[in-house]
Amino acid sequence: MATSTPQRKPQVRPHQIALVCALFFNQSSPAWRAILKAHPSNPESYGHLGILESRQQHYKQAIPLYRKALALDSSALSVHLDLGLALFKTGGLKESIPEFTAVLKAQPANLQVTTLIGMAQYGAAQ
Repeated sequence: MATSTPQRKPQVRPHQIALVCALFFNQSSPAWRAILKAHPSNPESYGHLGILESRQQHYKQAIPLYRKALALDSSALSVHLDLGLALFKTGGLKESIPEFTAVLKAQPANLQVTTLIGMAQYGAAQ
């Protein structure tokens, strides 16, 4: 006799809702802002809004979003990298180095990050 296992309801995460909204309505920024309003302590929302700003080359607007995401979850390496790139592209070369270094500590063989650190150090020395 087979025993039935209780079925669990699937958990829907906020980023999944935002992705569906973005795909169907082409309104990714409003979708993430709605998620952020409902879940203000969700670091993913801040990080994704930062990415959307960066994709439009609005790096100065992306920086505080990345910083807020890191304040909520400092272990997000991709956000450290994104913040470092935004700082780098706005001329904050010295400020970008600690962000790139955080990634390099976790990924010591990452040659791209090593190159970015070198470029930031060189540019900051000029």
